[in-house]
Amino acid sequence: MAATLARRPATSDAAKPQEQPAQSAPADRKARGKRLRDTVPHFAHATWRTHAGRADPLSILRAADATRQKHLVPLRYGRMLHSPFTFYRGSAGVMAADLARTPAMGMHVQACGDAHLMNFGGFATPERRLIFDINDLDETLPAPWEWDVKRIGGISPPRLSRRPGRRIGDLSHRRIGHSLFWALRGQPYAARRCAGGLGAGGAHR
Repeated sequence: MAATLARRPATSDAAKPQEQPAQSAPADRKARGKRLRDTVPHFAHATWRTHAGRADPLSILRAADATRQKHLVPLRYGRMLHSPFTFYRGSAGVMAADLARTPAMGMHVQACGDAHLMNFGGFATPERRLIFDINDLDETLPAPWEWDVKRIGGISPPRLSRRPGRRIGDLSHRRIGHSLFWALRGQPYAARRCAGGLGAGGAHR
């Protein structure tokens, strides 16, 4: 995914990296974030449409095959055929090309590049603490923060609908969407608290 994102940057000015100000107070960072949010409101992310000149998804996959070990390519496609989730997991480049055309505020982070449920897990820190976080960063790159959120939100429903012991369709799209909404909604509030932007008990505001 990282290689595709690097080759095909977003065309929108909002997606270009904004100049980062010097270290500022949490309140100033919060105000700046709100100003940027006004340039790309929430509803701008609600829909996606095929744009003119969109690259053929199969061509993107074949281009990536050029850097793989040829005798393993059939095995890769065989695994991708197993389920919608495995297809999405193995075709990050296709989603990357589409994300490069989506709205973005211009706030770049060191993105995972391939955020999905199977790339999270528990591991120990040097302080001997057990934490839960992203554990696969082989495709990390500087990118708009929205891209990781859209990747995990878009690729998780197929995985959730195929949990062990469940048939496809046991979990409705509405229930999956509701769960993802609350999971993703909590992330920015937690980040703000860690950054000192909120006092104890203030995450609901």
